[in-house]
Amino acid sequence: MSGQGGATPGRVLARRVAALVGALVLGAAIGVAVERFAGTAWGFVAVPLAVVVGWWRFADPTQCAADASQPDAARRADG
Repeated sequence: MSGQGGATPGRVLARRVAALVGALVLGAAIGVAVERFAGTAWGFVAVPLAVVVGWWRFADPTQCAADASQPDAARRADG
């Protein structure tokens, strides 16, 4: 798994899940703070924005691409 410093897939997944949860918590905290101090619920727009920023930071689109080193038949056989 290049680009991950030799980390196992389980550790990479755990890191991504932790980042997602962290982004949700950060967005919710910003929403609560804005609602409390400004009296408007518009602060909760921070929740999806935090997830988007987290996605840009932690997502790895190469993990979604088919493995080019395997022929099509081998990929289908692997499931």
